[in-house]
Amino acid sequence: MWFATWDGLYKFDGYTFKNYKAHPGDSIGLSNNRLDNIKEDKYGCIWVQSYDHQIYRFNPKTELFQAIPYKNYLSQSLYVLPCGDVWVVTTQNELIHITIHPENGDMKQGRQLGKAALAVPQALIQCQKDDLRRGCFD
Repeated sequence: MWFATWDGLYKFDGYTFKNYKAHPGDSIGLSNNRLDNIKEDKYGCIWVQSYDHQIYRFNPKTELFQAIPYKNYLSQSLYVLPCGDVWVVTTQNELIHITIHPENGDMKQGRQLGKAALAVPQALIQCQKDDLRRGCFD
């Protein structure tokens, strides 16, 4: 079980808790230990939103956090789809699409859609339809 807390990410294996968080001078890749909005993708990675509205993917194999490949955004919502793709809705009503390479796990920024407030829900619905057509929801 995974828990996003105000003191980092915790893993409970049924017996003990293990904490993953940033410490001064470390290379964990996390800017803020206060985490929220936790999701798991089909590859077993954990996605979290930090208190400063940044999105990170935690790889349990390497025990490292990785920021999404996008700069200058403030996230509002995080959607991890069954196909492994990730969508981030920003506070500026943009949609950021992140794809994951199935073999090596590399993240790549896909589509980035609009700044119109009404376009966000419509664009997300259209993207979900596109994902459905390519088998994302299997």
